[in-house]
Amino acid sequence: MPRRKLPYKEGDFFALPLRTSGFGVGIATRINGKGGIIGYFLPEKYPEVPSLDEVQEKQSGDTFFIGHFGDLGFFDGGWKVIGSSPSWDRKKWPLPSFVRTDLISGKHYRISYLEKDLDTEIECVLIGDEEASLLPEDGVFGYGALEIRLTKLLNSN
Repeated sequence: MPRRKLPYKEGDFFALPLRTSGFGVGIATRINGKGGIIGYFLPEKYPEVPSLDEVQEKQSGDTFFIGHFGDLGFFDGGWKVIGSSPSWDRKKWPLPSFVRTDLISGKHYRISYLEKDLDTEIECVLIGDEEASLLPEDGVFGYGALEIRLTKLLNSN
């Protein structure tokens, strides 16, 4: 069965509903064409889906959370594309390394992925607590899990 046409592209801002009220906003910075997205998220909670004018000037330094997640929310969960960043430049929104923590040993590993294939690890290096605290968490969120995580993060700000 062929995959549906994607309603989003790299450089698109999008809004997702929070579980309490309002919306979180992210920008798709990498897509793999198979439903995987890396996105940076803004620290603001919006009462309604913002216009592109409200978010288009945001830069990577304005974000507070980076995640790897699936795109089902665009098809089933009410995620809305706000519009494309008029000044989109992927070099200004780099693909980060992530941290994976072994739950038994407590050891942290820096995980890097191939730019062209978000499912292919190209590096796994043991790191210390300090570096681990600076990296986004490794793993792929389902759309519901991402909505829950952003709801918790935005409600705690």
